[in-house]
Amino acid sequence: MYAHLTYRIPKNEIVNAKGRFAPVNGYDASGFYISTFEQEKIYLFQASMEVDSEPKDQTIPYCVDKSTYLEKAQDALNAMQENKVEKVVLSRVEKVSLEFTDNYELFKALEAAYPNAFVYLIDCPIIGVWIGATPETLLVESNGRYSTMALAGTKKSTDNTVWGEKEQHEQQFVTDYILEHLNSLDIKEVKTDGPKEFHAGPVKHLCTQFSWESDQNKIGAFIKNIHPTPAVAGIPKVKALQLIRETEKHDREFYAGVIGVKTEMKSNFYVNLRCGQRIGNDFFIYVGGGYTLESDPQLEWEETQNKKKTLLNILQNL
Repeated sequence: MYAHLTYRIPKNEIVNAKGRFAPVNGYDASGFYISTFEQEKIYLFQASMEVDSEPKDQTIPYCVDKSTYLEKAQDALNAMQENKVEKVVLSRVEKVSLEFTDNYELFKALEAAYPNAFVYLIDCPIIGVWIGATPETLLVESNGRYSTMALAGTKKSTDNTVWGEKEQHEQQFVTDYILEHLNSLDIKEVKTDGPKEFHAGPVKHLCTQFSWESDQNKIGAFIKNIHPTPAVAGIPKVKALQLIRETEKHDREFYAGVIGVKTEMKSNFYVNLRCGQRIGNDFFIYVGGGYTLESDPQLEWEETQNKKKTLLNILQNL
């Protein structure tokens, strides 16, 4: 059984390939990569005519109802105050029953609906069936020119009110974190632009862009060092990750992990958001929201409801 891979980098052609996903330790070789949330597993796609591994059993993700989510969120807020956690990102999973059988049909619909997102479809014996349309750039490199973004703070695309203090704090946490880690890698003369509004389908975010030039290839070091960022984990990172493990009953697997493509000429890496996995006739959508001490669990629940529409709106129209 082969692994089938389809993806489209924004403003590029659709790529289709057949082969296998092999475990690797970093991002040194050219190719398509996908990692789990904390990068404990990194896979590199290899075009091949060899049969891939036998299918592994798929674990059904744990899905919480609203009341349980609100209860766990309040517990997390109490733990944040006690443990001096400034921000934590809590995710959940929602199940949707499917009536269509062609996964490529969903990919094509996402590709058409979100031209500025990195859109992909993976059907692999060891990874499973994953699909997504992520708006968040982790690292883009071309001829020694690098760029990344801080994407944090969310509201509906139709909401034209002034951005609140909570969303601005979220954005600043990620901005400060990125600048700190760029400095730790001895990357100087970083240009910043923002924060500005960044539209991503049914929601919009605050976004700050960073760019720099370097004659040293630090792609692997940058990704391993900086991810997961406060946009998907929290601040301080170690405490936030521990709180995530204690609060979430599901395994994030590839949600909010690293995904992207590296070639000799250019690299495009993203954070794997607005994604889900298919198991049988069910689709499991992964969504998350950033909590600060000012957060209201009810509002955060509504934020995840809005984020899930990136996929749900497309699924309902197939």
